[in-house]
Amino acid sequence: MIAIALDHLWQSTLFAAGAGLLTLALRDYGAQIRFWLWFSASLKFLIPFAALTALGGHLLLPVAPQMSAPAFFMMQPAAQPFSAPMSALSPPAATGPHLTLVLLVLWGAGVAVILARWLVRWFWLRRILRGAVDMPVTVGARLNAERERACDEGVLASGRSPHVYAEAILKICKLYLRSPLACASGVSGADLKTRIGIIMESRTARRLDRVRKVFLGLSATATIAIPLLLGLVESPLTLAQAEPVPSPTTTAERRAEQALPRNVVPFDPKRFDKYVGYYQIGPSTIFTITRDGDHFLSRLTGQVNVEIFPESETKFFATEVSAQISFATDARGRVTELVLHQEGLEQHAPRVDEPVAKGIEAALAQRIRSNTPSPGTEGALRHQIEAEINDRPDYSVLRPGLAAATREQWPVIQQTISSLGPLKSVTFRSVAPGGEDVYDDAFERGQTQWHISPLSPDGKISGMSWRRLP
Repeated sequence: MIAIALDHLWQSTLFAAGAGLLTLALRDYGAQIRFWLWFSASLKFLIPFAALTALGGHLLLPVAPQMSAPAFFMMQPAAQPFSAPMSALSPPAATGPHLTLVLLVLWGAGVAVILARWLVRWFWLRRILRGAVDMPVTVGARLNAERERACDEGVLASGRSPHVYAEAILKICKLYLRSPLACASGVSGADLKTRIGIIMESRTARRLDRVRKVFLGLSATATIAIPLLLGLVESPLTLAQAEPVPSPTTTAERRAEQALPRNVVPFDPKRFDKYVGYYQIGPSTIFTITRDGDHFLSRLTGQVNVEIFPESETKFFATEVSAQISFATDARGRVTELVLHQEGLEQHAPRVDEPVAKGIEAALAQRIRSNTPSPGTEGALRHQIEAEINDRPDYSVLRPGLAAATREQWPVIQQTISSLGPLKSVTFRSVAPGGEDVYDDAFERGQTQWHISPLSPDGKISGMSWRRLP
């Protein structure tokens, strides 16, 4: 959090410096332009770029990331978990608000208070101005100079005499050494001599030409658009691209490599801390990476912790199953994603913030408590079963990873499905700890149980497994 605050401070300072340079370049133009430049610099201290970046990362919400499903969702003759026997997912214990959320609420409250004060003063001044004639007043502190200049230019532009206007200001100064109004200009704190001199010169401010107007417009647009675009580019919605369907040869080569014996290499436990965090590998599935002393742990939603061991600086392996985990970084060295290597596939899970991960797991826990199936899973399951019964599996409704697994295992699946006969009924049973919906399906010559993960935003099946019941 300290790093975030420091980033905000240097970014705001740099922004203010840029605004200052623009005011110098526009010193011969209207003071109103320079006022708004300084005002935007002041506003920047209230609105961090991180907030705009975060907003950019959620512009496409509520669409869930399109990702390949974890391997334990894949269609197989019998369901197999990724790493260890699934443990019951109990509802998360009630905890206090996350520190980040508390700080954001406090920040927002401070912004609201400041804006409310400005609004109150603005209404106050509007009430005062209704009874005033040609007397400019300003509110605030840091922007007084340009505001006063803008007011003076407005009065002179209306055709008032510079001599009469200057005399009016001087009379006020004679009557009040210090104004009882905190918002009155020209009474205290300003360079009155310079101001009166400028008024008497009756300078005419230059008007902005089209080029400068376009430049200022583009600068303002870029100030908002760049952080939004960065958030969009770096969000899970963009990073979590579906893996192309691997060829059978590629799958076989990967599976062979993943099955090779692994060797532990020396590794400083503290270097693992940069990997600790949360990685989203499915619509309701999170990889949680933690460290307990010199033990490195990974946990998939609905499962128990599994220890992983270093085989390189960025890749780790489990001993309980034939699977590995690697981490990817960006050009700045930040860890951006986790890659699961299992069953001949490489599945990418972008890193997400703790509030996002906790929210996903809390939503899953609520769905488990209410025992509510994910929308569309029953219809998608019926469609795919009927297609397989007719010996024509519909690969167009499967995500790439599942489509590859289905093609590879189709001879075995076909033999089992054909022996069951026509489908008679599909009955929702429960929500599994990992988030997949469980259905009991009755065929003419047998019973089966299917697990199907929540559908992707485009309505495709990202994970499915099944087994024949006794």
